[in-house]
Amino acid sequence: MNEMVNSASAVQAERTPALIGAEIRQIQAQARAMTVLFAVEAGRRLVEAKELVKHGEWGDWVKTETGMSMSSASRLMKIYEEYGADQIGILGAEAKSSTLQNLTVSNALRLLAIPEEEREAFAEEHDAEHLSARELDKILAEKKLLEAGADAAEKRAQAAEASLAAAKDNADRLRLRLEEAQKHVQELESRPIEVAVEKDEEAVKQAAEAAKAEAQKEIEQLEKKLAAAEKKQQKAEEAAKAAEDKLQTAAADATKERDAALKELEALKLQLAQSDPTTVQFRVVFESVQDGMNDMLRLIRKSDGEKADKLRAITKTLLDQFGKQVAV
Repeated sequence: MNEMVNSASAVQAERTPALIGAEIRQIQAQARAMTVLFAVEAGRRLVEAKELVKHGEWGDWVKTETGMSMSSASRLMKIYEEYGADQIGILGAEAKSSTLQNLTVSNALRLLAIPEEEREAFAEEHDAEHLSARELDKILAEKKLLEAGADAAEKRAQAAEASLAAAKDNADRLRLRLEEAQKHVQELESRPIEVAVEKDEEAVKQAAEAAKAEAQKEIEQLEKKLAAAEKKQQKAEEAAKAAEDKLQTAAADATKERDAALKELEALKLQLAQSDPTTVQFRVVFESVQDGMNDMLRLIRKSDGEKADKLRAITKTLLDQFGKQVAV
């Protein structure tokens, strides 16, 4: 399709807002069912014109010179920025990929909801070129719901893991304190009671027993806390396991729903193809013509100088005649 966009003139006229507006109107006339490729062409010229039009006159220029609304112009410029190739080809602006270039403008705008690095693969997987806007909206809505469910399940799993880690840390600290208390009791039990003239042997024994009882009391308290911490840890582990199971279930459900949607889409495509033989025949002829145009352009590129100019002129004449026949 890219080869059917207006080719650059042999002698390019001075670029002015009026000239650019005329080019945009011509593109619109040639692309009644506008695809991304034509939108990229129009968007490139709109971006170019905006740099040339005086400050404050952009809105009036768009309305007067192109006949489109500001919102339409903004959409075309957005499509050029998102779908246009980084380098301009010999025949003008080009799409970043063959998968995306034949999308309708409506579907191209809807696919902006998909991250750029995933957009081409998504469009190819779901055959977005041949989907209606309603079908694509349905697939995008299902994708959003599935992603939201997976994100929620993942967050629950992360929260459970964090709770489990905190419980383990608390249990470790309690075990350390328990070991220190037990060591302290052992020291008290093994320490000999020295009897001196200045000391009361009975008082010393009572003090040792009191210290031992206090340490034992702390041990009992720590044991209770440790038991509670281990119980909390067990609950956290169970919660983490439940969250993981939910995440796996959500992923499995997402896969099933996606497969069901694809199956439904294939059935609709088959039904359409069987009920409209004219559309099928047209598509076959269209693809054949498209391949022929690509072959013609390859031959033009192989030619040099005057020969290449003649081939371009012949091709342009053919396209002009074809455009007139289609417009009838």
